[in-house]
Amino acid sequence: MLTFPSLPRERGEAVRCDLRVKSSSTASVCRLIEWDTPLPTQCLESRSLPDTCTVPKRQILTGSQSRNMLTQLLVVCLAVSCACALVNSLTEADKTLILKEHNDVREEQPAKHMPSLIWSIKLAYLAQQWTDKCDYGHQDGKPWGENIGLMDDARNNAGTIAHVIGQWAAQSHYNTVGNFKCCGPNTSSCCDFTQMIWADTTMVGCGVSNCPNLGSGAAYFACYYYPKGNSFKKACGPKGNRCIRKVKPYVRE
Repeated sequence: MLTFPSLPRERGEAVRCDLRVKSSSTASVCRLIEWDTPLPTQCLESRSLPDTCTVPKRQILTGSQSRNMLTQLLVVCLAVSCACALVNSLTEADKTLILKEHNDVREEQPAKHMPSLIWSIKLAYLAQQWTDKCDYGHQDGKPWGENIGLMDDARNNAGTIAHVIGQWAAQSHYNTVGNFKCCGPNTSSCCDFTQMIWADTTMVGCGVSNCPNLGSGAAYFACYYYPKGNSFKKACGPKGNRCIRKVKPYVRE
């Protein structure tokens, strides 16, 4: 929402331009305060907005000048919005994209049984609650699986979804010999990928939020899975020795 109060007429008076980017339950606000013509250089910074930009001189504006200034303010406000992520509550199209991104990767696996994931409203609600906190990190001891990711300078939901899920899927490159040792008690370089392709997982739900505290224009994206994956199984040698804990996402064909 853009609002333009009356333009400055006297020294020290202020014009405020607010741009609010709303997610499902929170609003991130980029704010630029106290304008003048020409606008001071520090007011144009989109990465680190100043608290105030002072009005240095008296201005007497004609009608046409006022209209021109409003146009300038609008342009600058839109430029400043680059400092905020532009993601919103997930739409039906976003949910379809999330399922497609996951199921395309699952279908590529040489698994004996790999069901397509379906959308879970409950998991999506829980994931959205978590991303709205803008506290980046995994939660321990939860009954669902969890993948999280960030995208800086996010412009829309679709781009954020494709970018973050693409990063999870790209972790397959660490599974160099196909034994999934890249996810285990001592390493987690491909654990997002193994959760995506966990054969026993049947449901997914995701959330996304604007979190400027996590980076410039940062969007925080998380997906929750049930039943959860990445459970470590004990595997031993033929004589019951040399036991190791390893991840096995699926049974091969």
